Amino acid sequence: MYLADKVVQLAYDPGIKPNEGGLPGLAVLKQVMGSINLFGIIAVVGALAVSAGVWAWGHHSGGHQAEASGKKGALVSAGAALPGRWRRPAVDPGCRGVAGRCRGREWR
Repeated sequence: MYLADKVVQLAYDPGIKPNEGGLPGLAVLKQVMGSINLFGIIAVVGALAVSAGVWAWGHHSGGHQAEASGKKGALVSAGAALPGRWRRPAVDPGCRGVAGRCRGREWR
């Protein structure tokens, strides 16, 4: 029974502490992710502009297929832009976790 107790205790507290310094190269990773996000924003805005142009051209020239394709592209690119706008941070750096209040404002 003594061995089983040791295994259970080891499962709850393995005695390993995380490194407080973080990963080496974390600043470079943040810069790369920022560049990828910027590329995504530029691509979505470009796709929205091209699709809106195709939609307008199809509408004014009577091309129903071009109009439908432009409308679909505009809606898809606008939909791709929205999740980045609505995303909330997982953890507020200033939050103390006191009764759902963080720096004087309530999180819902």
